Amino acid sequence: MSLLSLTTQWIDPDFKLRAAVLHAQEFRGSHTAAALVTKYNDMLQVWQIPRERVHVVLRDNAANMAKAMREGGLPTLPRMAYTLQLAVHDGLLAQRMVSDILATGRRIIGHFKRSPQASYYMLQSLLQQKRALAAFGAEHEVLASFNSNQWGLIENILKILEPFEELTRAISTSTASAGDVIPSVMALKWFLSRYSPTDHGVGTTKAELLRAVTRRFDGIENEPLYTLATLLDPRYKDRCFSAELKAHTRGLLLDLLATQTGPDEGQEPGNNNNTDEPAEKMPRPGSSSSMLGEIMQEERPQQATAAMSQLNLYLSEPVISRDADPLAYWRANQDRFSALTIAARAYLLAPCTSVDSERLFSAASNILDDRRSRLSAKKAEMLLSVRKNLPLMHK
Repeated sequence: MSLLSLTTQWIDPDFKLRAAVLHAQEFRGSHTAAALVTKYNDMLQVWQIPRERVHVVLRDNAANMAKAMREGGLPTLPRMAYTLQLAVHDGLLAQRMVSDILATGRRIIGHFKRSPQASYYMLQSLLQQKRALAAFGAEHEVLASFNSNQWGLIENILKILEPFEELTRAISTSTASAGDVIPSVMALKWFLSRYSPTDHGVGTTKAELLRAVTRRFDGIENEPLYTLATLLDPRYKDRCFSAELKAHTRGLLLDLLATQTGPDEGQEPGNNNNTDEPAEKMPRPGSSSSMLGEIMQEERPQQATAAMSQLNLYLSEPVISRDADPLAYWRANQDRFSALTIAARAYLLAPCTSVDSERLFSAASNILDDRRSRLSAKKAEMLLSVRKNLPLMHK
């Protein structure tokens, strides 16, 4: 059974990140962009979610999904974790010697356990069992083995893959946001561009990994959803930007602050003042209402100046620890940076990878099995929703 999920994530009034499953529907037929658009439109309509309230849709990297989001007019970003895996795949397979080591490793692993392994964990496991493999090979006939030179290469490969593994674990947490993407990619490029004594034998692989990361993440600095999230993350601010990008992103944020209405907490969407009033209700020129309107128009530059002052103060202060909670920072500083806080609540809610959807599909495999062959798709969706949303409903 093919499933199409729709999960939502938001920041509550206490600046806690919340998530819920809205749909996990059976998806029959061809997975074309048009069919996907129709499905997502139906799901949004069921929950009465207007498109303008959707900040961003995180999707996989499939071409049909990307096209569906474009045709549906929904802001979208690809999953960072999958893009990172593609970069590693491109870089590792670029050098024949490394690809041969991986192929040999798979044959050795297959001799003892027949299951697919991630390249990093496979090589790590082989290196940990080096002595045991040597002892086993001395007494038994094995299909493949490594020589001393290859064991040395494996150690060096693991050193250049370690940051990728560490980053993948970091961005796969429930608290990772779109603000982590640019700093993480920048850190990877910095690591891959530096020379290290352990580069012996894997220098070409390291260079190919750098090219793959640069190619796969090309243009992320031009995506406002990334740059604004990074700027509004107090762990990074504008410290990861070039001078040109600092000025550009700062301008984007000031434009955003100038247009945001900043409704009071608890105000329902759609309760804003109606600007399409009939002509007879509009104040006549020279009336007190008209003059009051002109005064309020004059207040807008002052509001812009206030937002600029908040931004200048925010950027002038040191960044917080990488281990700190950015949402806790905004909760503590919402009175000082009232205008910035509204933007932070919007841009820091977007995750950088689809962890919730992946976990949802894992949960589905435990519900839809051979013992429940007659379970309908509707009931399966209900069971998934209860399982994933019960902690939130109980709270």
